[in-house]
Amino acid sequence: MKKSMHFSLLLVLLILLSSACTVVNNTTVDEDSHGGFENPRSNELKSETDDYNMPEVRPESFNFHIQYGVNKRNEVNTFDHVIVKDLVMDGTASIEFYFSKEELDEIYEKFMKADVFSQKTFEVEMNCGMEPYEHYYLKVAIDENGETYTAEYEFTDQYCVLTEDGNKLKGIIQLINGMVRDTEEYQSLPPAEGGYD
Repeated sequence: MKKSMHFSLLLVLLILLSSACTVVNNTTVDEDSHGGFENPRSNELKSETDDYNMPEVRPESFNFHIQYGVNKRNEVNTFDHVIVKDLVMDGTASIEFYFSKEELDEIYEKFMKADVFSQKTFEVEMNCGMEPYEHYYLKVAIDENGETYTAEYEFTDQYCVLTEDGNKLKGIIQLINGMVRDTEEYQSLPPAEGGYD
């Protein structure tokens, strides 16, 4: 009698669990309210861009905004002239920041070589997973003749590898991060406390 009751309870629990989630390609994903399956990366991958050919010489209206790191808590934003540092357990710290003309020219050239205003691909096979993982956001904007042209991307290295497009943009983000880290402004920010497991 007790064995039968235990078996019945286990069966009910298994039915409830299997209706809540389903395993697809060894990755557990929640069913959405429409009965379909939500891509576990759909909210982490973004590729939107206007059709635009960047001029050879950097326009004064050129701006960019990057976020990177675990939970995208590090930030460099030339629209608002601010950098944000992830302090992990202590939140974030920010400071006003301006790049030199030479630094902006170098960054602009990197974006131009990466053809930042062309559509990018970030989808990769889910052959492994990392926790925590780096998350990248990038927006580039140029105003020209009364029009604003933008390219906006979001991607992660959660699945251990990046596409060629992802690697190129990550390289530019790392270059910008390196420029910022070497400045007095960044060095004046408090140190990070703790880490991500």
